[in-house]
Amino acid sequence: MALKCLTILCKNFKTYTRIDIIIYLLLPMLMLHLVWMRCRQNGENPSHCFIRSDGMLGNNVKLNSLYNTMESVAEMSPEKVLLLYSNEDSITASLASALKNALKLRNVLEVESESDLEEKLFNGNYLGGIGWKSNKDYRNVTIRFPSTLRSAPIEVWETDKIKSETIETTSYYKNEGFVQIIYAITAFLNNKDISKVAQVYKDSKVRILSRPFIFDKANKKDFYEKLQDPIKELGENVLPFYLGILYIYPFVRLVMYMQTEKTKQLNDLMNIAGANRFFHYLCWFVSSLIVLSVINVLTVFVLKAPICNNGNILNCSSFTALLLFFSIWSVSGICFCFLLNSLLQKVILSAFVVAFFCILGYLLYIFLKPTVLILRYVLYILFQYAFLVGLGEIIHSEAESDGLRMNSITHTGNLFKASNEGNLPHNFVDIPIIMLIVAAASLILCLFIELCFPGRYGVSKLRTSHSKKGYDHPAVVQAHMINKWQKNKMPLKNFTMNMYDDQITTILGLSDSGKSAAANSISGSSPGNSGWVKVDDYDIIKRHSAARSSLGLSPQHRPLFGSLTVKEHLDFFSSLRGGPKRGVSKKRSTQKYLKALDLDNVASVKARNLSDSDRKRLSVACAFCGDPRIIILDEPTEGLEPSERRLMWDFLQSEKRCRTIIVTTYHIEEADFLADRVAILCDGQIIFNGTSVFLRNSYGSGYQLVCSQGQISVEPIITNMVLKHIPDTSSSGDRPCEVSYNIPQTSCRSIVPLLRELEGSEHSYNMEAIQIGTTPIIEKFVNATTPACNGFSKCNLMSNTSAPDECLLRGCRLCCNQWKAMCLKKVYHTKHNCLFFFPLLLTLLMAAAGLLTRFKSLPVPLKYRDENSRNFVSQEPFLLDLKSYGSNCSYAFVTKKSEKERHSLVSALQQKSSCHLDYIREEDLNKNRESYNEKYILALQINKCEILTYYSTKWLHSEAVCAAIMGKFANADVLNRACTDEKIEIPKKSIDFYNHPYRSIQYNVNSTVLQVECFESGAFYLLFLVLSIFSGFFAASIIRERVIGFKLLQQVEGLNMATFWLSHLLWDWMWLSILSILLLIIMYLIMDKEFNDETVGYAYALILFNLAQLPFLYLLMQLFKRKIFGWIIPILLLFLMAIPFVLAAPDVPFGVFYLVPIYTAIALVHSICIHKSSYEVCKGRNDKRYGGCETHPHTTCIWAGLPYIVILIVLAMLYFLLLLLYEKGLGKNKRLISGQNRGSESGCTSDRMTRNEQRNHSLILDKVTKRHSRTPIRDISVMLKPMDVLGLVGERSGKTGLNKLIVSKHNLSMGRILVKGVDVHSHNKNKFKAYKYLGFCPQRDYFDPKFTGRENLKIFCLIRGIRPRKVKVVSEELAENLNFKEHLDKKSKKYTISDKRKLSTAISVIGTPPLIILDEPTAGVEKAHRADVLDVLKRVNEFGSTILLSSNNIEDFQSLCNRLALIKRGKIVQFGNVDSYKNSQRRGLILMLKIRHHVTGYEIGPGKSSIDKQNIIQVITQFLVRHFGNVYLLEEVQGDVLFYIQNTSVPLAKAFKLIEQNRHDLFISDFYLKHENMELTFVTQNFRILR
Repeated sequence: MALKCLTILCKNFKTYTRIDIIIYLLLPMLMLHLVWMRCRQNGENPSHCFIRSDGMLGNNVKLNSLYNTMESVAEMSPEKVLLLYSNEDSITASLASALKNALKLRNVLEVESESDLEEKLFNGNYLGGIGWKSNKDYRNVTIRFPSTLRSAPIEVWETDKIKSETIETTSYYKNEGFVQIIYAITAFLNNKDISKVAQVYKDSKVRILSRPFIFDKANKKDFYEKLQDPIKELGENVLPFYLGILYIYPFVRLVMYMQTEKTKQLNDLMNIAGANRFFHYLCWFVSSLIVLSVINVLTVFVLKAPICNNGNILNCSSFTALLLFFSIWSVSGICFCFLLNSLLQKVILSAFVVAFFCILGYLLYIFLKPTVLILRYVLYILFQYAFLVGLGEIIHSEAESDGLRMNSITHTGNLFKASNEGNLPHNFVDIPIIMLIVAAASLILCLFIELCFPGRYGVSKLRTSHSKKGYDHPAVVQAHMINKWQKNKMPLKNFTMNMYDDQITTILGLSDSGKSAAANSISGSSPGNSGWVKVDDYDIIKRHSAARSSLGLSPQHRPLFGSLTVKEHLDFFSSLRGGPKRGVSKKRSTQKYLKALDLDNVASVKARNLSDSDRKRLSVACAFCGDPRIIILDEPTEGLEPSERRLMWDFLQSEKRCRTIIVTTYHIEEADFLADRVAILCDGQIIFNGTSVFLRNSYGSGYQLVCSQGQISVEPIITNMVLKHIPDTSSSGDRPCEVSYNIPQTSCRSIVPLLRELEGSEHSYNMEAIQIGTTPIIEKFVNATTPACNGFSKCNLMSNTSAPDECLLRGCRLCCNQWKAMCLKKVYHTKHNCLFFFPLLLTLLMAAAGLLTRFKSLPVPLKYRDENSRNFVSQEPFLLDLKSYGSNCSYAFVTKKSEKERHSLVSALQQKSSCHLDYIREEDLNKNRESYNEKYILALQINKCEILTYYSTKWLHSEAVCAAIMGKFANADVLNRACTDEKIEIPKKSIDFYNHPYRSIQYNVNSTVLQVECFESGAFYLLFLVLSIFSGFFAASIIRERVIGFKLLQQVEGLNMATFWLSHLLWDWMWLSILSILLLIIMYLIMDKEFNDETVGYAYALILFNLAQLPFLYLLMQLFKRKIFGWIIPILLLFLMAIPFVLAAPDVPFGVFYLVPIYTAIALVHSICIHKSSYEVCKGRNDKRYGGCETHPHTTCIWAGLPYIVILIVLAMLYFLLLLLYEKGLGKNKRLISGQNRGSESGCTSDRMTRNEQRNHSLILDKVTKRHSRTPIRDISVMLKPMDVLGLVGERSGKTGLNKLIVSKHNLSMGRILVKGVDVHSHNKNKFKAYKYLGFCPQRDYFDPKFTGRENLKIFCLIRGIRPRKVKVVSEELAENLNFKEHLDKKSKKYTISDKRKLSTAISVIGTPPLIILDEPTAGVEKAHRADVLDVLKRVNEFGSTILLSSNNIEDFQSLCNRLALIKRGKIVQFGNVDSYKNSQRRGLILMLKIRHHVTGYEIGPGKSSIDKQNIIQVITQFLVRHFGNVYLLEEVQGDVLFYIQNTSVPLAKAFKLIEQNRHDLFISDFYLKHENMELTFVTQNFRILR
């Protein structure tokens, strides 16, 4: 178990690519942006986090609002440093430390005298100064601030007044930080422990609160609380955005990889290998948690570490507690991904759902503030919402108390106060507990769904089986009456068969006959709806794990882990199955399969970089890893070269001992070669089942005569001749130019005379070859008859050779056709991606709306207000005491009872005050606040240990007097006794607080000119981010089209690249412009702004940005091959290009950045924004304090950004032009053009030919050379004329590379390639003319798999120039002739391999182009349907098309080619026409025979118990040499023997008679005898040259 877990864990970790690692490392680095915000000059000191909200200090010592105000008011915020002068040396140091701790200052500097204090304050930029004088029992504390208020530069302290004419709306004592200093001194006087640098200190029970008489009734907040705390703003906006939106990538990636393994059947393969679903989820949980833990550690470290002097984001919270909370979030997110993985079945849908719920959680956090506790708990089901709420609580507690600590999580009694008005207080521990409960529930539900509703692959635990416990059956695998339903068809109907040990059972059938359904039913991957399967007598449903423990499966679609190498795959599955545990044995086993399947050369190559054939062989090797006893291979040789297919056959024959091997295939020869038992499927039903002997005996044995015809068909004459000798025969012909006759066993004696007559008339009837042998029983029952391809006409195939203007469009009409094709393509792309496209659009709009609420428009900052022309001002000191208000002053005591009651503190205060004391009830206070605000200077309310002071906004200095009274109580050591009712007397020692402002300067008209800032830059950065994300969708589609080859195929079919790029640009620009307008409208509606010329300017800016950004991204995406870069690059560019603007860097050093559209767009938006801000600032001003007021106060916003608008337009045109030049080949490596003739195979080079002679050739390859590739091309020269068909022969010889050179997918090293006289590798515009003469069927399908077959055909028909009204007719006729019309409306990715090749062939022949390049057009096509493809190609060739055919099927060359070129290692070694190629060899005979597997002792003779196959082959060889002379043994594999009889004097009739007469004595089961033809030439050349 441990080994399996470790193996799967290693596999999971190897799925992380370099890009993933970079992204994961960049995520914590995002926090550095917050660190930079936090580390500005006046951030709080990180070393002093202690309890404030629960202590006596309360919120009264917070300086954050002051410094937040400074950002929008002062030119430069004061340093967070306080000056201190004290003559009481015993407390100076502790007082300085206490002030530093309580106020979180950077430092407290001690000065030597009062004069030094005032001089430093005047010349420096400090928070303020304190003068502390002590004389025995009396202390005088003077607080020095500048005379002009820093929060309102035109106002002064007005210490010469005691009452204001109007009611102030701001508390300037609090905004300036004055009362915070008094409260900090009060805290020090009350508790000296505050001077100690500690995280937590033991505070007193007394709590002091301060508020005004009058507050904002609408918002129920104090007038003076409107300025938000910067840390709180940071926690509510930026940090949740980073963690809530950008940190969803790990979860999206997790669910995508899990869903990929699920949909590709990799989970099922691991389940078969011994790793059940529990292991799968456990290992993904562990690996994901480890990776997320690393990210969390780095994130928390960046948030916690004191990187700068001012600390960091979360200074007070515990590292351990934060990491625990982040880990709970990770666990909850992983379990949520598990649940979605079990519910959904599509990769993109799963990723989108994860992203949607994460963004939904963020939007709920932004918008929704539930007032009902149960609603909040319900919303905690969304793990992202719960995490963000918890994060907001942590940020709030950072500002209010000591942050998050372990006791906040482990003790339910620790309550965090609600961070937002109206929120219910609750236990913080509720959040992680609910997250864990939801995670556990998600995990349980996930496992339940996986067990009971496993999806496409797997068996439900609720499923029952009706298999019976019966007798011991010799069959290892038994399938009984399996029926299966899928949508509108039944892949299996009453499927019943048995599979035995030491045998290969072959299931043979055409495409969609039910082969894969049978394999999946037998393996238990997708059981049938009825019936039962037993494996080793275990029911596949009842005993699922036991039945599958001995299985090995290789599905048709080659599921592999893209990040694992070939060797790692074998080690992985061997480890899961518990294969050889010792290192030497395991290595030997791995090397065995690598060598047997020719994979040792690619052992260290990752699976995603393998070719299709290598992937297929690797999939088969994985099925054998761990030595399973039952192997199920679904089409193991599909797409393999002939030599690779033979290698696979040899491997399976060598491995069948002690195994039951089940193979599905559509290759008749493969079934005939491999099968010990054969089952033939037709429409899901078994029509034949048994051994070859059983089939022969059941359906009769006989012979088959095949006559290969020449160009002129003489089939009626040959048929009459055959019927004359054998009347009871029948003719058939499923191959072009070939007719076959089935001869019954009873007519054996008539065969020899028939052969003699046929040989005598061979040349007269133009017969190329005669074949005779025993009837292939399998072929007799499998070959399906298909309707002939009738109804071809020149216009239906659009031949443009003889009448180019007859059917195809030209000129402007062709251009319009191609534009229509491109528009349809974009419509289809949007339609098939609507599940992602429109939700992405909606989600971005919702997210933008949510974030824009955080950028609501604010009034013009105070520092831009007009100032009076005063210079230096000074203020007199003011004693902060009730006595300063004279004898007519009044203050009040608030009580809850009707009668007067005197608190001891009130009594103590009354002893020192001459003001009148009134008693008021609490309910009266709430009713008469305005009148009390006029009457009383202050009021006191004492509720047990809580002292609440009310100050007046009418009486000046009232707030500071309240704070000073608390300081007096603390100095008298009576504050701690406020909780008791004992009588308090004020001792003799006393303290007075003075406000003595020092002189300061005010702004005037001669001050330095300042620049106005953009007030709304944050909102526009958000808009650019949304546009960058959406543009990533279009950039990724460009990469996808190029990678899958869809773009190349459009270009080869004749599409103008200017049309291609311009259509993409206009379509994508349209959608981005729509999104831009919608975003702008949402922004103005949410921010309550008026639509004006500024709006028009922003609209132009965003639209022009999109116009320039798109071609820039198109050009940039040519460097990348993975779609993920299409999403990453635009966002990364935005972050990088915004740095100079955020840092206010000068434009000159970054001038080169204007080449990047996002940089220019940001500059344009800033220009418009600053123009608008300048207009608001400069409106009505007469001074010249701010630059810009005299230049453009009356110009429009568009004119303000005109230079940037011009730059964007120029960039759009520049990048589009560069894109077209890139397509033209600018910057590509130049090739050498040799003028010397170095032995051209065609006998002539192109430079010796006239222009007309070049045009008369469809294709000219002149010394074509390609170096530095896996299969280099070396000096190939070929010339093809119209209607020529050249076949390229050779396995892994460079045929595909040559085809890609012709269509210019690869660059040419040397030589020339001319198509109708046009050089396809030239750098002028004429090269694109060559494409209209080309049709291309690549080896790997290049059409768009998301489009249906009809949509693909429609697009390419329009590109080729088919008239729109005929597109449907042409598409359906091609599909009908190629026999896939019934699948036209299915998505191409759901096609079988056969139908995909047919679709590619159909695309290549549209319009019958002069040159058609076919690369393996029949690879994967069933033999019964191969004739359809060849017939279509032959008809196209008859209409004048030249065909260049690369294939490994001999019948393709026999049917089509008139010329052949044998290629070895990229060089032509033999070239010529078919006739000369065949006649160059002496005429001989081919003999193929199969040795009987079971030979009785009676047949062997007395004294021998057995006979070896090699001995039988030796006997046969001696017999042939004795009768025929020169005989060569070409190949022998598992009883199938191939001989070449070189004696040309032996007639076919004599050879047939000799072999038939001695067939039994030579132990021959079946034989086939035929004349040497091109097939033999192909075989002998392969053996002699290629090997």
